Amino acid sequence: QKWTESESKWISLTEELRVDLESSRRHGEKTEAELRDEKKCTEELDDALQRAIYGHARIIEHYVELQELYNDLLERHRGVMGGIAEVKRAAARAGKKGCGTAFAAALAAELSTVRIDREKERAQLREQNRRLRVQLRDTAEAVHAAGELLVRLREAEEASTQEKV
Repeated sequence: QKWTESESKWISLTEELRVDLESSRRHGEKTEAELRDEKKCTEELDDALQRAIYGHARIIEHYVELQELYNDLLERHRGVMGGIAEVKRAAARAGKKGCGTAFAAALAAELSTVRIDREKERAQLREQNRRLRVQLRDTAEAVHAAGELLVRLREAEEASTQEKV
């Protein structure tokens, strides 16, 4: 009878150990699956963040190009305005000296040449300004989209962090 009781205890203990072992194995598999999922999520977040960083770098490069174009336009504008001021000063000097019709004819020819050049440049500047505005709008949209992507990435990262807890 003692032998049967001992055997019964051993059988109960072995059954409990088998159940505990099976439970531990399932828990380990579940933990391993969670770890794989978290690693996959982290890799996806890293990839998305890397793409966002590259996108921002391209946007910044585009902005630098736009800034350089703007600086060129500003320099041209200052040159035109300087030329106009120079012609005005020359006309004022000629008016004071009383050079007469020869200077007026030369000045008229110079002014018509300047007007033609100015009109050509104005047309070019308008077109360039239009293109710059389009580029600026596109850049602003890209920056906005990149900002939204970063917000989504942060939300996904926070959600991932909360799932870990």
